Amino acid sequence: MFKKWAITIAVMIMSLQLSGCITPSPVETPPGWTVFTNGNAIDSLLIKGRELWAATDGGVVRWDMDDGTYRKYTTADGLPENMISSVAQDNEGNLWFGTEGRSGVIRYNGKSWDIIEGKLPGNLALSIAADHDGNLWFGSAGGGISRYDGTNWQTFYPWGEPFNGPGGADVLALDVDGDGNLWAISMLGIYRYDGESWYTFTQADGLPNAPWLAMAFDRDGSLWLGSDGRVIHYDGASWQSISTEGLELVRSMAVDGEGNLWCGGDNAISRYDGKSWQMFNSETFADSRITSIVVDNDDNIWCGTSRGISHYNGKSWRRYVTDDVVPDNHIHLIAADRDGGMWFGTDAGISRYNGKSWQTFTTADGLTAGSVFNFFQDSRGTLWFGTHYRGVNRYDGTGWRTFTTEDGLGDNDIAAVIEDRQGNLWFGSSKPSDTPYNISCYDGNSWQTFDTKYEVDERNNGVMAITMDSQGNLWFGTIVGGAMRYDGKSWQRFTQADGLASNYVSIITQDNRDNLWFATNAGVSRYDGESWRSFTTEGLEWLRSIAVDHDGNLWFGSYSGGAFRYDGKSWCNFTTDDGLVSNFVNTIVVDRDGSLWFSTNGGVSHYDGQSWQNFTTSNGLAYNFIHEIAIGKDGSIWFGGTFGGVSRYIPE
Repeated sequence: MFKKWAITIAVMIMSLQLSGCITPSPVETPPGWTVFTNGNAIDSLLIKGRELWAATDGGVVRWDMDDGTYRKYTTADGLPENMISSVAQDNEGNLWFGTEGRSGVIRYNGKSWDIIEGKLPGNLALSIAADHDGNLWFGSAGGGISRYDGTNWQTFYPWGEPFNGPGGADVLALDVDGDGNLWAISMLGIYRYDGESWYTFTQADGLPNAPWLAMAFDRDGSLWLGSDGRVIHYDGASWQSISTEGLELVRSMAVDGEGNLWCGGDNAISRYDGKSWQMFNSETFADSRITSIVVDNDDNIWCGTSRGISHYNGKSWRRYVTDDVVPDNHIHLIAADRDGGMWFGTDAGISRYNGKSWQTFTTADGLTAGSVFNFFQDSRGTLWFGTHYRGVNRYDGTGWRTFTTEDGLGDNDIAAVIEDRQGNLWFGSSKPSDTPYNISCYDGNSWQTFDTKYEVDERNNGVMAITMDSQGNLWFGTIVGGAMRYDGKSWQRFTQADGLASNYVSIITQDNRDNLWFATNAGVSRYDGESWRSFTTEGLEWLRSIAVDHDGNLWFGSYSGGAFRYDGKSWCNFTTDDGLVSNFVNTIVVDRDGSLWFSTNGGVSHYDGQSWQNFTTSNGLAYNFIHEIAIGKDGSIWFGGTFGGVSRYIPE
């Protein structure tokens, strides 16, 4: 609930000088790097002349509104990152773009990209607006509205102080009314700035309590706000609620030249003429979120969606999409098959690259709708892809088939896949659900499920890892029940009582001496077949990866302690002090020449045994928060993360 306090609030102001904050960016792609993104997940649109500029999750896209051609800009062209959240134009014609990954704001003068860092709370901008005096305003995530007058920066906190709560003060939208007042939407309220003071609208003013997401001004200067299932109108004196008649969520708004209000939601857009609504359910924005609406000088409607751009000329709809090789910029999986093909799992499908061309598979090809996290190629050459909550997809080279709980799978959230010596496929689920059947076995004809419940702990005992040892035993790492071993006949559980460092086991790996290593949240444990030994060196906790190099050394990536190497006798810890780009290590991969690659939340590091080399977005990486690394058959190295698309690096 909004507090019913005095309306005019004292404002905290932070003044910053611009000097030294602009860093010109290179426009040439760094040698060896190629970036692949999808430019169809649109967050914001801007019309400049006959150009339509789109801020997307895969960079910036400039569309020619006359012939439908486009040009996409990514980190390979000088952007600091590919997650672009907002766009606005200043009085001099420069374009300004906000970033979501804390890379500051970007100014584009038509020739080069300038990166401005350190001037906004959180160093990111979810929304941008230009006022009548030529000032630029930036809305940040986590709090703060910043103004740039061409020389100085000021940050305002309309609610009185910085807000550190999770998402509560995110400034989702900014706009300027006909009188030059700035309006802002955040989860804390609706704010108006008249150039001198801020006014907060609350329920005491008649403003309904709702998570407002979008706003627009009509020709008479009155305000429209959109939320979940409702639209309200403010004429300067009172608020009026209006039913949206079927549009369940209003994400975006715009007013056309005739005064009609357009509201975009999920899978549909509605037009309100002041009396009644007309809903459009065009195929051009089916299965998508309408995130931005702009109106051109000819009164055409342009909608930015999560699947491209939809254009309405008053009679019909037309869709504009970039021709991209990856269906989505959220890369959860990169893997190589035995033929040298590279596979990429995303939130919207799977892509394959055979060294010459790309092929994308989606639900239209038979895939289940779900994020793809796991890959396994069985002894027959069949490919298996585990998904988040949607079961497992099988590809035999000609077609797809999906298996879910309806077919006999124990649970649909697949965390690990492996094949035993008899050719059976085993699947582990980590989903925190009521089902205890988090292990499933498929023999090619039928399914068998196994109960992983740990009686000592009533919490769900999901499976996070599966490994087969040199004896053919299967090992399962669980969330609360330690490690489980299956020899084909019986099960045996190992817990802290047996010597494990913790009952939370996220990774299991066997070294070249047949020792098994178990990564936990409290250290790493080694099992030699008879006894256990645990290592709890400081920082060696919440481990995220294990790798064995060509010399038999074990490498461990940790949540905050950097990378650890164990040579069988002693431990060595590598951190940013030694050259690692970040101490948050997600993945460690051994290259063909024996060198190592480390993915982190701050870029990628390469270690040749003597020195470190780091790569970030400034070097050609698509995004700095990298989860996945895979080595191609041709020696290329592929990188992917939760955001930003895919990067390929071909060493010289």
